[in-house]
Amino acid sequence: MTESAAIPPIEQLIIDRLTNQISEEDNQRLNELFVTDNHAQDLWQQMSQVHNLKKLVSFNKSYNAENSWQALQDKLAASNQENNVLPDVVVAPVVKMSGRNKWLKYTAAAMVSGIVITAGVMLFQSRYDTAGNLKLLLANGKSISVGQNDNLKDVFANAGTVDVNSINTLSVPKTKSYKLQLTDGTQVWMNAATDLDFPYQFNGSSREVTVKGEAYFKVAQNAGVPFIVKVNGIKINVLGTEFNVKAYPGEPMQISLVNGKVSVESDHDTQILQPGEAVDIQSDKELAKINFDESMVLGWMHGIYYFKNEELGNIIPAIERWFNIQVKVDNPSLAKVHITGALEKQKSITDFLEMLSKTTGINYDVSGGEILLRK
Repeated sequence: MTESAAIPPIEQLIIDRLTNQISEEDNQRLNELFVTDNHAQDLWQQMSQVHNLKKLVSFNKSYNAENSWQALQDKLAASNQENNVLPDVVVAPVVKMSGRNKWLKYTAAAMVSGIVITAGVMLFQSRYDTAGNLKLLLANGKSISVGQNDNLKDVFANAGTVDVNSINTLSVPKTKSYKLQLTDGTQVWMNAATDLDFPYQFNGSSREVTVKGEAYFKVAQNAGVPFIVKVNGIKINVLGTEFNVKAYPGEPMQISLVNGKVSVESDHDTQILQPGEAVDIQSDKELAKINFDESMVLGWMHGIYYFKNEELGNIIPAIERWFNIQVKVDNPSLAKVHITGALEKQKSITDFLEMLSKTTGINYDVSGGEILLRK
């Protein structure tokens, strides 16, 4: 393949998104492909992972991109002959070259010759069933089990008589994730260990929901009926936009705006967010506006949690949510160890633990539903 060769359409869309050159129409098309096309999901995993990890360590200028590119072609050819996806690769940061073909070339080459180890990939639909099904608690007290691939509209239809104005609660357990569409057309992606309170049908002058955990909202536009998300005493007011809410109990809360415009209100502060801005919210409800990396904040939607110079103690809750396992440390100092990399959900948790052990010297024991980290 030469530099002038045409890039396949899906890869071009991914490159456009990663380089912030994608149109709204193409962005929507790519989102739809992620839902329906496993190949598109796999490509996004590989390409976005490299694109993000380039920010985490310095670029290794000594490797030969031409040779690495050819090595990738050999891997692709062998993979196609065997009708399999690419084998696991070691990932490295890359330098963005001028021109999209060069960017793809060096990104792919880095996947062959790289230096940063991660622990697997997961598509949005969780493959883990250890925590059981999702639960829908109706306002009348009836609890309904919801399968990973169930359509929530069908679940309500099979539930019998439903008070359309009362509040229901959808609970996504550890290891799971779920996408739903509310009756107004708003789409919600829910991360593991997340609850969403919502009415079956919105009536009145506003559309209000409450979230505990982490969720990404793509709000259907309705200028006359604003959409309001309530979370831990904070109110998010929107008309039509896309944003992420992270609000797990005992952890710092963050609201990150991807598209549109929102206001975030606490008891004594209000912040107006523009795309690319977020607010960090501490226990005193002070709203600190910051900029954020969209790919890192939204990595969970593709089963990847990126961390940069992060304390291990702050990563442990994500491990417990995604793998439904308890993590303990035998010495408090271990929780203060700073690490950089990515936590992913496809393979066994031992893949991540092995990486942790090799890079930090921390040892581990796994017994039943518990991990012990020790020196």
